[in-house]
Amino acid sequence: MRQRIPTDDEIRTVAEASGLIEAGAPITPYARRKAAKAIESSAAEVATEQAAEQATASLSSVATEIRTLYSELTRDGGLTDTAAGPVLAALAPHIWRTSTERKAATS
Repeated sequence: MRQRIPTDDEIRTVAEASGLIEAGAPITPYARRKAAKAIESSAAEVATEQAAEQATASLSSVATEIRTLYSELTRDGGLTDTAAGPVLAALAPHIWRTSTERKAATS
């Protein structure tokens, strides 16, 4: 993933806020480097958080489907808990794939 270069205004704002330079002072190479790294780190953290949120939502969706299927197998299908477990274990990979494919198609 290629990261964009922060603008001078972004660098100035971060450098001033973090105390690397005084307001209105020229941006030193040291301050520019530190501010740019801070901006890049922040962008990477946001991307990681978004990926984690998507994974959690996908996992939640799969868990809901498995719970529903378990309920249908035990309540409506008449299977015991012991019998429903291996059935769900066999179906779980398929449920995961279809759920993630549906999410990718809607994104």
